[in-house]
Amino acid sequence: MGYDEHGHCPMLVAGKCSIYEQRPRTCRSYDCRVFAASGLLCDDPGKSAINEQVSRWQFQLPEEIDQIELEAVRRATAFLEEQEPGFSVTERTLAAIERHRQFLAPGTAQDEEASEQA
Repeated sequence: MGYDEHGHCPMLVAGKCSIYEQRPRTCRSYDCRVFAASGLLCDDPGKSAINEQVSRWQFQLPEEIDQIELEAVRRATAFLEEQEPGFSVTERTLAAIERHRQFLAPGTAQDEEASEQA
């Protein structure tokens, strides 16, 4: 489908997918934003187009919680890089997204909420 001059999906309207119910299978099963969130790039040379797109993603973080959660994803990524060297970049990225609440700064409202949900 390609991207507009800002690197965004042309179907993104007002920050939302305008074709969500009819979105392509690729969009349903793969979201390259997870790499941008983790700060990692694909390690497969055949996925250079994904890396190009990942490098263009810029998150808008209008609320403090958005920045806090992004930092938690990055801390989870760093932890997994150290503790799980056998993980592929994709495995590490997805695990960081799944586990990021464990890396929220202690004492934040989000940390307390995560502790209650655990």
